[in-house]
Amino acid sequence: MYACENSYLLNEVLKKDWGFKGWVMSDWGARTVPAANAGLDQQSGMPFDLADYFGPPLKEAVLNGWAPQSRLDDMVRRILHAMPRTAWWTIRWRRRRNRSTSARTRAVSRKDAVEGMVLLKNSTGALAAEPLGRRLR
Repeated sequence: MYACENSYLLNEVLKKDWGFKGWVMSDWGARTVPAANAGLDQQSGMPFDLADYFGPPLKEAVLNGWAPQSRLDDMVRRILHAMPRTAWWTIRWRRRRNRSTSARTRAVSRKDAVEGMVLLKNSTGALAAEPLGRRLR
C-alpha cells in the first residue's frame, strides 16, 4: 500500500492524533480515487503527470458516489486553511497593500541576480567563470 492510500496513516495519525490542519499532497504519480478517499488532498505532479488524476476523474467519482462530497469539501477546506500561512499568499497581500515596495524589491532582486550570475567560457581547455554582471553594466 502506498502512503498516500493509507487511510489510517493520513486520517487517524496525521489528521486526528497529530491535529494536522494543512493539506496532504502526493508525490508525482499518485492518481487514484482511493488515495483521495484515504485522505490525500492534492495531486502534486500537474502538469508533469500523465493526466489530471484529481480533475475529471475525481469529479466523476463524486458524481457517481465513489467519493463522498464531504471528502472533496475537506480537501478544499484544508488547502484554503493553509493558504494564508504560505509565502505566496503573503507576497500577494503585501504587493496589494504597498506597491511602492515592489519597485524597490525588484531593483534589489535584479542587482543580486546580476551580481550572482556567471558566464562559463572555455578559453584554455577548461571552463572558467566570469561574473556576468560586468557584461551587463
